[in-house]
Amino acid sequence: MANNMLLPSWMCVGPRHNNNSSSYSKSIDPSTSLTFVSYNILADALSGNEAGFSSENQDLVFENRAGKILKKIFPREDKEDKEDNNNNNNNNNENDSTSNPDVICVQECDHYYDFFEPEMQKRGYFGIYREDKWSPCQKFSNELKDGLAIFCKRETVELVGMHVSTTAETKEQDAKVLFARLIMKKSLTRQEVVVINAHLESGQSPDKVVTRVNQAKEMCSRLNAFCVAQCSNINTVQIVVCGDFNATPEEPCMEHLRGRGLKSAYEDLETSNSSKNGEQEQQQLEGEEPFFTTFKTRLGFFKNGTSKRVSDYIMYSAHRGAKIVSRVEPQQSGFGEGVVGLPSKTQPSDHLCLRSRLSFEHPIVATPTSNGGAQAK
Repeated sequence: MANNMLLPSWMCVGPRHNNNSSSYSKSIDPSTSLTFVSYNILADALSGNEAGFSSENQDLVFENRAGKILKKIFPREDKEDKEDNNNNNNNNNENDSTSNPDVICVQECDHYYDFFEPEMQKRGYFGIYREDKWSPCQKFSNELKDGLAIFCKRETVELVGMHVSTTAETKEQDAKVLFARLIMKKSLTRQEVVVINAHLESGQSPDKVVTRVNQAKEMCSRLNAFCVAQCSNINTVQIVVCGDFNATPEEPCMEHLRGRGLKSAYEDLETSNSSKNGEQEQQQLEGEEPFFTTFKTRLGFFKNGTSKRVSDYIMYSAHRGAKIVSRVEPQQSGFGEGVVGLPSKTQPSDHLCLRSRLSFEHPIVATPTSNGGAQAK
């Protein structure tokens, strides 16, 4: 079978495991691991009074939210955040790595050129951007469109390939994804990692659910083509997908992605060694998705009602050898008295920031199958 027919192993359907892990950490090797952040920051044009948010007006203004967004991405910069300070003090090595992410995936980014790109450059990051052709921001602004951004730390990763274009003719056909092919600079094997930032269709009606399934399938198809065309070794490349999928874990689009071999960093199961009475024993670390990653109440003509559910994910190709090193559980309470939705004084977006460190120390090599695909061995 010709090499250009080999599929990444994560795209081969295999048995689904109910693998869940609670928040935990392992020893960190910076040469084999990267920290990823996924954050829907709430587009400026979507946070105005027209969008109907129940939040206080001062909590919706971008000028008041911008600095807070950066502090959520870089929590060590927030000297007044007691929770983040306590985390940093508990384990300096671990939290140094998670507080300074290597790859940042941002959704609903509509101040890329005038704010986020220059701010990220100051911190040692470069970025790529994909503006949404059918941005909902156009309902409220003639000047702003939101989009997807991926920021990467220059010190740890090198950008060697990207995909930002779309051939979709309608909004429903557009998968709204941004691809980046990265090389880990500190890796002795120059490990390749393909990062995907995705923002799938919103809405809970049956037709929207179907649209998200189709978008997930289109994303997988594009990923296959991208890896075949650009990756130097399609059998060892690692895959990380971050984004706002607008889908709860049980939705068909999530089943499709899990069926392709992806696992969520917040719904995984790992085995760890622990010592009891001088003897080593293994224990299962079980966990689940956060109770919610988005929380909002809107009473406008745009959308109505309260939404408090899981919508955001960091997913990775676990059966290619990737493992969770650590993760930070998003805040689930303490948003302030009387808060019935975000943004709030402490949270600058209606979504919560996800953060996880993944290790690619022992990649599992994929081998060709008789049908032209690839499977882990």
